[in-house]
Amino acid sequence: MKTSRITNVSLNEAQGDTALHDFLFGGRFGPSRVPRHIEPAQVTAYILKNITIDTEVLAWGKAWEVAQFYELPEVAHHFRSLMEKNPAVQGVGKPVYAACIAADIGGDDDAKWAAEFYNRVIVPRATPEVFSFILSALPALAPFATADSLAVRIDSVVKARALTKDEGEKQMSAYQSVLDISRLNLPGAKLVMAEKAKLAPMAPPDRRAELVQVYLKLHPITGDYIETWAGRMLRREAMDLDALPVGDQITAALAALIARQNPPPSPFVLTRGVQAVIYLQVDPDPRQLATVNQSPDPAQNFLWDDPA
Repeated sequence: MKTSRITNVSLNEAQGDTALHDFLFGGRFGPSRVPRHIEPAQVTAYILKNITIDTEVLAWGKAWEVAQFYELPEVAHHFRSLMEKNPAVQGVGKPVYAACIAADIGGDDDAKWAAEFYNRVIVPRATPEVFSFILSALPALAPFATADSLAVRIDSVVKARALTKDEGEKQMSAYQSVLDISRLNLPGAKLVMAEKAKLAPMAPPDRRAELVQVYLKLHPITGDYIETWAGRMLRREAMDLDALPVGDQITAALAALIARQNPPPSPFVLTRGVQAVIYLQVDPDPRQLATVNQSPDPAQNFLWDDPA
């Protein structure tokens, strides 16, 4: 049996703090990948100390990425506490990220809090300009949250704008934009939520094959969040139980992909899969490794640790 840990720690405290600062506070011009090789306890301590209610909202979103990579439940409690202590915080950005981090990284109690907080605080603040952003949070809140309250709010705007859509091009565009959210984005979010709600309670061996399909974009349900979540659940099985069955499942899916001629597999998907296989200490097929070595960006997927 082989098991895996999240990262091989090689940075000292000062180096780790610098890497975290650059990622969290570098803005849109900072590093695009979560820094590896830092002791998870140090990562938790850094976020708890440096992410406050006054920190810019972009850093809150970056903190979610860090918490996903390092699996930091104490960070979930921290963001929940920030919202509970600061109920009058303006806007929807920080409340949305706090709810997502609590539900995605914390336990069931945190997830139930996030679902209630979403309906009580976030949805009432929803305006057409932020519908898409608020809607994007829902998969992270599954299975305890539903889309019902937001759907009602979106529908009310669709009906209101339908009354003025024929008055001019601007009115028609405004109506069409919210109608698209209602007809496309909302059903899509519900499908992702249903998939996560189905897979989450299953035993790891029973869901492994489908998680691999989701992670490698071979499943009808796709999207950044659900693919990352699927990868995290596979990594969790590898850490808690056994890495070899997970690696073997991914290797088999990659072999089927490479054998497929039409359409050919994308380099992104192959790279994503082989990175996972290497991390899981399973020897990749030489054809798979060659494909990754030819990829223009071999570090494009954030979830798996760099080779030691």
